[in-house]
Parts: sequence; structure tokens; C-alpha cells
Amino acid sequence: MQTDDAENGVPPPHSVEAEQGVLGALLLTGNPSVLKTLLTEEDLRPEHFYLPLHANIFRAIIAISDEGAVPDVNLVGARVNNIPEVDALTGAGFATANVVTYARIVKEKARWRKVLIAGHTLVQAAATEDRKLEDEADELLTEPEAVHQSSYTPEQLQDLVFARLEQGEVPTIPLPFMGLTALCGGLRRGEMVLLGGHTSFGKSLVLDHMLTKATQAGYKSHLYLNEMNAEQRVDRFLAAESGVPFGRIRSNKLAQEEMSALLAAAENIPFGITDAAGWSAEEIARHMRYHDFDFVGVDILHLIDHTEEKDLNRISRVLNQASKIAQVALVATVHLNRGRSLQAVRPRPVVTDIKGSSSFEQQADMVMFVHREQDVHGEPTDDGKAELFIAKGRNTRLGGVDVWLNPNTMRFQENSWL
Repeated sequence: MQTDDAENGVPPPHSVEAEQGVLGALLLTGNPSVLKTLLTEEDLRPEHFYLPLHANIFRAIIAISDEGAVPDVNLVGARVNNIPEVDALTGAGFATANVVTYARIVKEKARWRKVLIAGHTLVQAAATEDRKLEDEADELLTEPEAVHQSSYTPEQLQDLVFARLEQGEVPTIPLPFMGLTALCGGLRRGEMVLLGGHTSFGKSLVLDHMLTKATQAGYKSHLYLNEMNAEQRVDRFLAAESGVPFGRIRSNKLAQEEMSALLAAAENIPFGITDAAGWSAEEIARHMRYHDFDFVGVDILHLIDHTEEKDLNRISRVLNQASKIAQVALVATVHLNRGRSLQAVRPRPVVTDIKGSSSFEQQADMVMFVHREQDVHGEPTDDGKAELFIAKGRNTRLGGVDVWLNPNTMRFQENSWL
């Protein structure tokens, strides 16, 4: 990634010496284990080099090694059509024992070049008031550095186990339903959960209840809202906490005792709300990282601006990545495909019912659904019977709980485990 700071006439961060040190060491040793260490443990890549020639030399060394040959001066020089430059690297006087240190310097300089590019992009975004440029800059700054580290030796795996055991019990965020908490252990920071259900079956009510329970347990929670306004969501909480029927709150025709109950409930509003209508996934992710949240909800993921399924893949990737970087538990409500919803009695959903499921299935750590009992016309029954269940989970058992919806408090209550 080579970019000159044209305004100041100053080249961007780089170290020619460190780049020469890496390449010279590889050429001098000819030891494939050294290259393997740089590629697998240090995650060094050609794009980390500032000088194009150095990047091409590193690519040539990798290619020749992959062919089973030793990447010496002549073979590498012939690949890049510059034997004198390659030969000069072996006489630069760098210590081959320091090759890992050199590699880390090369990577660190590459990271600062990316920061510089992001800075220039932000300046351009501010000058043109271009949100897409702002998102591009944000993605540069939050892109994970190491994406190839996926193999571990038995000794490294042992170290991971020891480190985890030394941490003791990892706290999880409890769910408002004991049966679900027993199944999955609660919500974990750095994981993304999808919560789905047919239209008007109550997935937003479940999300609000989750946020309230988390706050009551001492976790800082927040809701990103793009389906309705904050006032309507607060009214749901007031109904649940005060016992005043939701319909009376919305009509604002209240007796004095109801008014008093609502004022008391308003003093305990549990979580903040951001009206995120019109926000991009990058803007939500940025806001999430800048605040010290433990748990966030996004309602509804599919209302984040997109035009085709590949956009949904980007949205889920950005939010999933943000939850891991910020170490936040994230629950996002999702829409289901309309085809299944058009049936007279809407069926119990499965993961593939999620709109654009191929974009989400690999990103989500867990998928939950809320499903209501219906009459022959597909309308939810008056008794409010429903079930909440886990349909997919990486670190959880599958199953669910019987619940019923109290129409006055607008809150699901648990009956028993399924």
C-alpha cells in the first residue's frame, strides 16, 4: 500500500531497512521454516511492503518456495527481472536472527500507512459531506490485521487452554427467560445473535425485554432503532413496568393513579435509544465502538439501507466485526422471507427462512426465533401462547421455552422449558 503525502512532500511511514532485512534474511538462509514463520505466525503479506520491488521480491520468494525450490538470488532475481537489486539485499549486513523483528516493523509501518490513508479519506469526506467516504475510512481503521492465523500447534492450543482456565468463570449476560439462559448460558460479548419471527409476532418485544433484563443485571445496554420512534418503544417499557395498559398509554387518557405509576416507571428507563433510521451499518458499528456498551440491540437489521443480497453480507460482516472489536454482545432482529409468511397459517421458522439467510448464517453465533400460536386464519390466538427457541448455536444446546404474551404489559412471560 504505497501512498505519498503529496501535500507535505513527506513520504508515508515505511522502513526500507526493515524490508531489506526481511528479504535479505530469507535469501541468505534459504530455510523454508523461516518463511513459514513469517507467513503463518506473523501473517506477513506482500502488501505490507512499501516499495513495489520489495513486495514483488517477497511474492517471488513465496512462489519459488511453493514450487519446492530454494529461493536464491538467481531464481528470485530472474522472477522480478532485477538480479542486481536482489543480490544487493544479501550484502546489506542485516542479522538473519532478527528477521521476525524486521517483519513486525514492516507490518507496523503498513498499519500507519493505512491510518494515513484513512485520515486523508476523512478529510475528503468532511469537505464533501460524503458518508460513503467516511465509511471507507472507518473500515480501513477497523479491518482486522491478522486474517490468516487459524492453525495452532499442540503446544499453542495448550497455552490457549491454560490462559482460559486462569481467567476463571467468564461472565455472560442473562436472558429474561430462565430456560433459554440454561440452554445457551446467556449472551457473550463479541458474539452476534439473530432474532427472527413472522411480522407482528413480537420479536421487537423480546429484544426490549432482553435489553431491560441486561440493564437490571448491571450491564450497559443500548438500542439502535430504525423501525419505530423512541417514544413508542419507551411506551412499551412503561406499560411493562407500571402495569398501565399499553393502549391507555398510547391514547394518553389516564387516571391520576395511572399517571403516578407512569412517572415512577419513567425514573427507571433502563437503556438508551439511538434513532438509527437512515444509518449505514458502518455508522452503527462506529457508534457502538465509541461507547462503552456491554450489550446492544439492532431493530431491524434488514431496514439498514441495502439494494441486493451482497449488501446484506457486508452489513452482517460489519456488525459482526464491530461486536468482536468492541467486545459487545449484539442481538439483531431480522425479517423472514415473504413466501413462507403468505401461507394461511404461518409455519414455525427455520434458519433458511431468514431473508438473505446465506449472508447471515456463517456470521451469526446464534439464531433465535419467536413463534406465536395461530387460529385457522393465521392470526395469533387470544391466549398469547408462543414459543421462543434457539435454532442454531455454535456454543449452545438447541431448544426453547413456552411463553405467553401479556397484551397489557406487552411482555412475554415464561411458562416452562420445551
